[in-house]
Amino acid sequence: PCGGGTTSRTVRCIQSSDKSVVDDGLCDAATKEALTRTCNTAPCRSNLRQWNVGTFSTCSKTCGGGQQVRSVTCVDADGLSVANRECEDAQIGAKPATTLPCNTQPCDPCDDLECGDHGTCKDGVCDCENGWGGTFCTTPDQCNGRLDKNGQCCESGTTVGDGVCCNSGVVDFEGACCNSGVLDACLVCNGNGVGRDAVGDCCLMDEGVNVDDEGVTWKDASNLCCSSGFVDICGVCGGDGRSCNIDVTVTVCAPEGVTIEELTTEGSLQRTQFMQNDFPQQIGAQYHINPDRITVVDVTASAATGDAPALRRLVG
Repeated sequence: PCGGGTTSRTVRCIQSSDKSVVDDGLCDAATKEALTRTCNTAPCRSNLRQWNVGTFSTCSKTCGGGQQVRSVTCVDADGLSVANRECEDAQIGAKPATTLPCNTQPCDPCDDLECGDHGTCKDGVCDCENGWGGTFCTTPDQCNGRLDKNGQCCESGTTVGDGVCCNSGVVDFEGACCNSGVLDACLVCNGNGVGRDAVGDCCLMDEGVNVDDEGVTWKDASNLCCSSGFVDICGVCGGDGRSCNIDVTVTVCAPEGVTIEELTTEGSLQRTQFMQNDFPQQIGAQYHINPDRITVVDVTASAATGDAPALRRLVG
């Protein structure tokens, strides 16, 4: 009685006079009635799927555009939750909306503004009575700053915490009053920091290192603190310059018994020997560098001397 089926019947051509069965060709095919039709198209209970729609909540805001929320789940015939896909596959319609905009009218700008006992809010701004000023009309005109938590005039106009007057008017990195009024580059009161690095740490220099001296830098290539002030050519704090490739050009004399032409001819045995062995060994021994980390990428005649090759090498 459910799930969709078909029912069938027999349709024959008969003689009208005696109701005897005759050949179908003797009847008009256009008037022949259907042999089958669908039946019991209602879904079976075990396959029934429907959207279970909850009630919308109260609006999240009273003005300015809020939102109402409700639950929408796909359930079976027994009311048990199943995957939303099963309702979609059942083609019972799109999933109903779970949210609804509400209270979209603009808010009164004065709803959340308190102007104390000496002012009235107008268009979101406190309009103060004569003799009173400040953002919330709480400061008497004779006070050039603002009132602290005790109602006393804070001439600096700066309060911290729960309204304590900061006489210096200077606040440090953590929001505390700096009584001396002196902050370092890290905004630390009376500190020696030279600045903050990429992760927010305050950078301090080693004793005797002046960040203003030539060649001194307080951050490495990763923008992290370098207390020694020395960053090598590879951007490493306190490094020895051996952690990266260095591209330099040097001028040396041709080895004894080898001509400039031989050294500058592409593919020559002398050029290959010089680039892959002689020069790396010579420079490695002189500068205490592993020859395997020295790569000569080109050899050209030097325009300055005419008799010495200019060597472009990479020290890795």
